[in-house]
Amino acid sequence: MAISAKKIVQACLDAAQLLPRQGPITKFAFLNPLQGLENVHFDRVMQHVGELYGNEAYLDDKRYREKLKRKRIVEGDLREVLTEELGERGGEYVAGLARRDELRLAMLIHPFHFGQRRELDWVLAETDSLKRIRPEVPQAAKAELLQGFKQWVVNKRNPLALTFVAESLHLPIANFGQLSELNTLRAVSDPIWETIYLSLLWKVVRDGTNMGQEKLHSASVTSRANCEQGLYAHSSMGEFMAVASDSQVDALMIQFTSAFIDQGYAHATLPGVERGYWNCFKRLYSGPSPFAPRWRRNLGLVLRDLERTGLGPLESIQASLEELKISGEDSAAFIAATLLSLRGYAGMIWQSETRPDLFRRPSPPGTLIEFLAVRLVLLTLATKQSANVLSPPHRVGRNGANKTEIDTEQLAFQLFELAQVLRWSPETLLELDQSHWKDLVSELHDFGDHQRRRVFHAAYERQLAKMALRTFWVRTQQPSVRPKDTTLQVVCCIDAREESLRRNLEELDPTVETYGIAGFFGVAMYYRGAGDADFSALCPIVVMPKHWVTEEAVYSLEQTDRTRARARRFLGTAQQRFRNQSRGSVGGAIMSTLVGPLATIPMLSRILLPRITAAMNRTARQFIAPPTITRLHLERSSACSPAPPSVAEDGSINDEGVGFTLAEMSEFAERALRDIGLTSNFAPLVLLLGHGSSCINNPHESAYHCGACAGNAGGPNARALAMMLNDMRVRRCL
Repeated sequence: MAISAKKIVQACLDAAQLLPRQGPITKFAFLNPLQGLENVHFDRVMQHVGELYGNEAYLDDKRYREKLKRKRIVEGDLREVLTEELGERGGEYVAGLARRDELRLAMLIHPFHFGQRRELDWVLAETDSLKRIRPEVPQAAKAELLQGFKQWVVNKRNPLALTFVAESLHLPIANFGQLSELNTLRAVSDPIWETIYLSLLWKVVRDGTNMGQEKLHSASVTSRANCEQGLYAHSSMGEFMAVASDSQVDALMIQFTSAFIDQGYAHATLPGVERGYWNCFKRLYSGPSPFAPRWRRNLGLVLRDLERTGLGPLESIQASLEELKISGEDSAAFIAATLLSLRGYAGMIWQSETRPDLFRRPSPPGTLIEFLAVRLVLLTLATKQSANVLSPPHRVGRNGANKTEIDTEQLAFQLFELAQVLRWSPETLLELDQSHWKDLVSELHDFGDHQRRRVFHAAYERQLAKMALRTFWVRTQQPSVRPKDTTLQVVCCIDAREESLRRNLEELDPTVETYGIAGFFGVAMYYRGAGDADFSALCPIVVMPKHWVTEEAVYSLEQTDRTRARARRFLGTAQQRFRNQSRGSVGGAIMSTLVGPLATIPMLSRILLPRITAAMNRTARQFIAPPTITRLHLERSSACSPAPPSVAEDGSINDEGVGFTLAEMSEFAERALRDIGLTSNFAPLVLLLGHGSSCINNPHESAYHCGACAGNAGGPNARALAMMLNDMRVRRCL
């Protein structure tokens, strides 16, 4: 049964939450890559982050053990984490051998072998793991263990133990039984006794693990499968991700999507881009393609059929899912896998669709669904070529079949190493029945690779938290140091780059106090400077402002501002035309020949005479730069709703919706002061200091600006808040 259009749309919306939320290159912010999964328990997300994104949730065991060796992780923190997580279960004995918390602690602090099966085969064949007891066992305990084993073998005459002793002496079992106890002890040296001990222990553990694994599998495989279900409960995301990923399809999608989401940097605009992703793709690739790669030579025919039948993106998705034999219950997971397989470009499409305020050329609503429809059409063609249709026998259903099980030999070797450090003798293990072995094997399953690394990481973070809390505690025990007569209070962004400035100011003058706040100073707004062409969102990337603010020249400099604006437009137009001509085959040859040598002059001057060149640039910019004396259009009437400025029919500018009302300014001012912690004892002068940067020919310039302003300078925000706080009406409200 085909999935309904409504379910396809919902599946796309759900999958879109998993896509990266990066903005254009002109925007910069620190984002949580798992932000779309904040409604899911963190540990559950970490369990399945690999199948979604292909990454590891935590560091590997080796890295954590290095930190344990360097005391960055301490045993006490591991115990505390295990105690908190296990609760009363920590004191329960597993198979009557050891407490559960002690068992898990031993698996954490000792470097057992947790590698792959091929590694285990090498360890058994090439190392002395079956000849020498692990070095973590003290010599005194080792001697006591072997002495007890000798007495048990001689006194109990266990047939299995006697077999190993006879093999070590190269004697038949019948003749060996005639030896006396004293002769037996003398005939076998201590190193051989150690080998016999380990060989018998390995044999007992292997047999017991096989027995416990069979019972565990038959009794609880269904419940374990339910516990291990992924975020998409009915399907295997890993398998779907493999089917939805195709390098040939990716290459074509990247080429087309890059041109579609171009923000004006390309030499030419993609034909038909204004009609949307789906129609633009059909227009571009509907023609015959005899020289295209074999897998997509029929693409034009398929697209023409879609055009002839009038199928839209949603209907095309339904047809593609049916052709790929994706069932209704698996469709949501497959759609997510299809988008995540090219998640960078899918994320940019989604951001340009949902955050049009961040883009000069946003995508229309429904573009992500069109992106999915195109990708599924291409995947269908590629699948036909490779005859790799995802058939029902290969799919993973509700029961979790086809999941990779832990190898029994690996489990046995983990128990073998655990038995050594916890001093479980073969005699003790031979007394265990099948239910005991099931408990041991179950414990290894429950405390597998992911769970061990999770506990390691929790202990690591606990150590860091304790260090920070100890530092804070020491500081609270000291008397508060504040200047008696504050002469200046400086409020900076909480960016680490401002810390050195704050400390330097306080050391140079003890009467100076510094404070910190997010670099947008609590004033989220769309801002257009006097020399800017468009508005920029000056706030964290996850916030969508509701207010617009413009910078304007003061009344006496309005004519100068208009003149310089015309000069900037003229130079910008000329520069754009020159750039377009230089990128053509003929124009590029002419421009590079005539103007190319002249381009070396400013480059050499910047290298040889940097100060003189900088002074000349500043002087030249004065002829086109906006006036230095400006004001912010910050206030609007309470009768007008927030709105960007618009051009009326008569050519006049309607900017009544620009700015904040008096009540809004009072609210922003109060919230900012409370966030800063500056509500009393004001200095005669309070300086709000935003920060930014400037560089030449660097596409990543936004990374040097304020992250709280989405990669823009924070000066306008500081200026806006200062104007609010200096307004006497706002002060009376406060």
